Amino acid sequence: MVKRSHVVMYVALVALLSLPWYLLVIHTKELGMGQGRVVHTLMWCPTLAALLTCYLGGISISSLGFTWPKLRYIGLGYGLPILYALLAYIPYWIAVRGSFNLAGFSYASATSLQLQTTGPALLLNLFLLLGYGVISGTTSGLGEEIGWRGFLFPALLKLGGPVSAILISGLIWALWHYPGILGSNYNSGGPAWVALVCFTWMVISGAAIFGWLRVKSGSVWPAAIAHGSHNLFIQAICDPLTRSSRSEAIWTTEFGILLALTTTIVALVCWLRYPPEPTSLVAVTTQSKLVIENAVR
Repeated sequence: MVKRSHVVMYVALVALLSLPWYLLVIHTKELGMGQGRVVHTLMWCPTLAALLTCYLGGISISSLGFTWPKLRYIGLGYGLPILYALLAYIPYWIAVRGSFNLAGFSYASATSLQLQTTGPALLLNLFLLLGYGVISGTTSGLGEEIGWRGFLFPALLKLGGPVSAILISGLIWALWHYPGILGSNYNSGGPAWVALVCFTWMVISGAAIFGWLRVKSGSVWPAAIAHGSHNLFIQAICDPLTRSSRSEAIWTTEFGILLALTTTIVALVCWLRYPPEPTSLVAVTTQSKLVIENAVR
C-alpha cells in the first residue's frame, strides 16, 4: 500500500535540493540572476526529487505519467490558464481607467525585436510568445510538474482522495515558492501578507486545475503545458499589458485578488461540472502505485 514515508521523503528531498539555489536567489535578491539559469535549475528540483524517491523506493519511473494524452487535454492545458487570466485581467482593465497599457507593451515589443514600427512588432512578439514562448515555458514547467503532479498529487490522491490531494499538494507547492517571494523580487511590490495569502490561494486552486488535468488525461504533459501557459500568459503578456499602480499590486499579478478568484472558479467548474470518472481516479493511482515490488522481491 501507499506509504506516507514516500511523500515525506519526497518533500524532504525537494527542500534539500532547492536550498542552495534559493540561498543564491536570496543573497542577490534577484530571481532572474544568472540570466534565469538559476531559477530554471530550481524549477527542476521537484523532478530530481521525484526521480530519487522512485529510485530509493523501488517505484517505476513510468508511474510519473509520461504517456502522451489525447489532443483535447493538450488544448485544455494550453487554454485553461488563458481563460482564468483573461477572466481576471479584462474586468480590471475595464474598471480601472488607463490600466490597459497597450502602447507601452507595443513599444517594449519593438525595442526587444529592434524594429521601428510598433504595430508589426506587437503582432510578431505575440506570435512568438504564444508559440515558441509556451514551448519554452513548458520545458521549465515540466521540471516542476513531474514532481508535483507526476509524483506528489497521485500519491496523495491514493492516500486521502481528491480534496486532501489538492489542499496538501497545493500548500506544499505554495510554501516552496515562499523563499523567492519573501527574499527576492518575485512579488508584486504590494503588502507581503496580501501577496502570500492571494498567492497561496491561487496556487491551491492551480493545484486543483493541474491535478484535474493529470487525472483526466492520465498524463503529466497537460499539466506541464498548463504550467508553461500560465507563466507565459500572465507574466509575459497580461502583467506587461497592465500599467503599474498601487491597485495593480493588490488586484492583478499572481499575488493579487482577482487571479485567486478566477482560478478558484475554473477549478470548481473542472471538478464539479466535469468530474473525473472513478475509473480515471483508479487508473492514475494504479499507474502511480507505490507498492514496492522490488523491495518485496
